[in-house]
Amino acid sequence: TLGQSTSQVGVQLAANLRRVGVSATMTYGGRSMKAQMRYANRIGAELALIVGERELADGAVQLRDLAASEQRRVALTDVVAELIAT
Repeated sequence: TLGQSTSQVGVQLAANLRRVGVSATMTYGGRSMKAQMRYANRIGAELALIVGERELADGAVQLRDLAASEQRRVALTDVVAELIAT
């Protein structure tokens, strides 16, 4: 998450993903995006969900494939279904 108001959305997304059996974690403490991506790589994450102020305002997240270094925008309402399908 990036920004103060996005943390709660991140916590909710992680909880929703765990509820359907998708392993999910998030960073806390206002770390920079670079630090959060390093953490994701260190723990071997395949995907990262990026929730910033702009994405939140648009009702979307960025879904980043860490191996391919590609990302795309996904509607908040479609994130869980999208990750189950992957």
